[in-house]
Amino acid sequence: MVASEEEVKIIMRILRQYWPETSIEMMLQQVWDTVGEHTDNESLKESIRLMLKDVSIGFMVKDK
Repeated sequence: MVASEEEVKIIMRILRQYWPETSIEMMLQQVWDTVGEHTDNESLKESIRLMLKDVSIGFMVKDK
């Protein structure tokens, strides 16, 4: 099951409490490169994509 939009926001809000945006983006990119590109689990792929999308637009618009 793919993480919902709300679940992604909650996960990203928690990550932002502990790490700077650039660290989160680099970490998620590594997760994508190591796991996301190689898994057959489509739900996992989409969840990682949604988190990457959130962090890449996060530089311009902060999550409230």
